[in-house]
Amino acid sequence: MKNKALTVICCFTLLHAFVCAQTQLTDTLRMCIKRKPSPDFSLDSRDSFIANRHARTYGIKIGVDFGGRLKMGGGYYQLGDELIKFELLPTSAGSKSIKSNLFLGYLCYYVEYVFYNTKRWKFSTTPQVGIGLTSYNYFYGNLPLKTERYPAFIYEPCLSGEYKLTRWLGVGASAGFRLVLKNRNSVKENFNAPIYSFSVLIHWDKLYKVLFPNTTLAKKI
Repeated sequence: MKNKALTVICCFTLLHAFVCAQTQLTDTLRMCIKRKPSPDFSLDSRDSFIANRHARTYGIKIGVDFGGRLKMGGGYYQLGDELIKFELLPTSAGSKSIKSNLFLGYLCYYVEYVFYNTKRWKFSTTPQVGIGLTSYNYFYGNLPLKTERYPAFIYEPCLSGEYKLTRWLGVGASAGFRLVLKNRNSVKENFNAPIYSFSVLIHWDKLYKVLFPNTTLAKKI
């Protein structure tokens, strides 16, 4: 009886803590959305591994920034590194070795929430969900061959950190994981893998305010 009572008390305590945390987060996000929004634009690159080979994706993101605490918007990512392999494909004259290159491109929706921010350090969480297409791009000689592309669903939770060197310049790193749901018969490579990146961060709005502090635009930022 004592063990059951202790279990119930522990479960109730954990449930209460979870509800309180969710309530606090919801209240914080509601307060962030009430802040004056400003445009958010960034170029992004993420390193990962596909078929035991280094693979980097490049992306562009556009959205809105609520007071530097909450950002949300959309973007597009595409596999940038060439992942070349040769496959034997049937032809009228028999089998022939054909060069192929793996393709992955997807649209995404992102939310970035800054949960820790001081004069020098900033930490945020950035989950992304996306939908895109995967395929092999085949080449017969130097001529590309049209191939069917198949849908894929992507989820990328990520944790990012930044060390601020100045008001407008910093260095950052991020780490997370890419989960891809796709038809295994269409593209055999496994896209599920850790993702990471290292970057130099330039905050253009703050740099503009440093260079042109007395302009009308600087006062509005």
